Amino acid sequence: MMAMGAMLCVQVGLAIAVTLIDRIGVEGAAWLRLAWAGVLMLVIVRPRIAAFTWATFRVCVVLGVVTATVTLLFMAALGRIPLGTASALEFLGPLGVAVAHGKGTHRVVWPGLAAVGVVLLTQPWGGAVDPVGVLYALGAEDAAQIGRGFVQSVFGDSGAAVFLRFIGGQLVGG
Repeated sequence: MMAMGAMLCVQVGLAIAVTLIDRIGVEGAAWLRLAWAGVLMLVIVRPRIAAFTWATFRVCVVLGVVTATVTLLFMAALGRIPLGTASALEFLGPLGVAVAHGKGTHRVVWPGLAAVGVVLLTQPWGGAVDPVGVLYALGAEDAAQIGRGFVQSVFGDSGAAVFLRFIGGQLVGG
């Protein structure tokens, strides 16, 4: 339920951001999302400054850079392609991981249906989707995969899962 709530909040936040891109630009929308996420993290988590070491500070900086990269690339994609298409493209990374690590024939069926959905959303035969926007969305996914790998290397498998669920629930605005 928490994951569904987090996904809903992220998509609603993105829908609002799309309306702002024309007024404040891609960079402004990305900055606004990141600023709101930072404020919400400070209010909800209330980290103690004394608990930070140089090691935890470095981890936070790396995660911040990855998050900023993902957000900026995704906002750039939204400036060129529809939200549904960008979200579907960004979902291909985790879907690919699930296919690679899954067992049985059903692991190919669902990704196949997802691929058909992405093709129907992008309609490459109509030439309506900006290829640069597609590359931005895929770049955002690549950066997100790097971030997931980094979190897993820092926190381990079980710690990464707990951390990512926590962050997914906390980053309501980002």
